[in-house]
Amino acid sequence: GDAGWMIRSQFKHITPGMWLAYIRNKDNRNLNHKVQVAVKTSLLNSWFKNEGKDHAGKFNIYLRRLFNKTKLSSIEDLNAVIDKLAQTELGDIKANPWGYCILRRKNREFSHCAEGGVPQPQNASPNLCLSCINNLTKISNIDYLVMESLQHLELLNIENLIEIPMVFLRNSYDFIRPIAKQISELEPLHDALEGYETAIKAFETHVKKEVEHE
Repeated sequence: GDAGWMIRSQFKHITPGMWLAYIRNKDNRNLNHKVQVAVKTSLLNSWFKNEGKDHAGKFNIYLRRLFNKTKLSSIEDLNAVIDKLAQTELGDIKANPWGYCILRRKNREFSHCAEGGVPQPQNASPNLCLSCINNLTKISNIDYLVMESLQHLELLNIENLIEIPMVFLRNSYDFIRPIAKQISELEPLHDALEGYETAIKAFETHVKKEVEHE
């Protein structure tokens, strides 16, 4: 029968414009799904082509473990695995300046941004995402990570940390630690790493002295 009439009646689409908007939204969702699958497929192909080089993050670890356990005898086998991942096992993908958030359908509740077991990617931030199971950082993200770290590095490198409230120092320390780890994985000889190591050591030494003083 006339499914269109039934839908228009059920949802009270009293004008043609409302009905057309409803149809267009459906088309947009289909298009968005196709685009996301294409991006995920492209990322997975790039990862495998480079054997994980120039990638970091816990999603990178997941891919390494997955492909180490997967027996591939031909390029067709690889394409089948990638297609299955992109189409069914991986959920929404979000590009951030510090890397990609690629949701895994079976582990959504473990996302660092999850509230009540439901991921909230709109709340994304480097200190929330970089140690999350869904994060995939590429070498092209390093410049942004370094830029975002500058104020935190400056704070931790102040000569007399005792004058700074611990809550601010801890926030900066928690912010730069995962960044330093990912940069060291992506580019072990990066010039910025020395600054991270100095700042991390300064904070840890300061905390140790505070504990001893107490």
